[in-house]
Amino acid sequence: MHPHSTHAATARRTRARRAAYHATAAAIAAGILVPKACERCGTVPVAAHHPDYAAPLRVTWLCSWCHWGEHHPGRARRPRPTA
Repeated sequence: MHPHSTHAATARRTRARRAAYHATAAAIAAGILVPKACERCGTVPVAAHHPDYAAPLRVTWLCSWCHWGEHHPGRARRPRPTA
């Protein structure tokens, strides 16, 4: 494996992630996307989770707790804090 291939792949993912973030922010500002309650637990505030950076406006609205779980499936986590 070429020593720079990992760096190049990471750079591509970073560019795609940034482009999706900026497209989503612009769509929210324009009123095209409207944040909703977390699609898993119903809490707010939420963040836009991008299952596929190639479709930057197709997002899942997740609270920080559920968003962490999406990126770390199967990992144990302390109980959800209550009010």
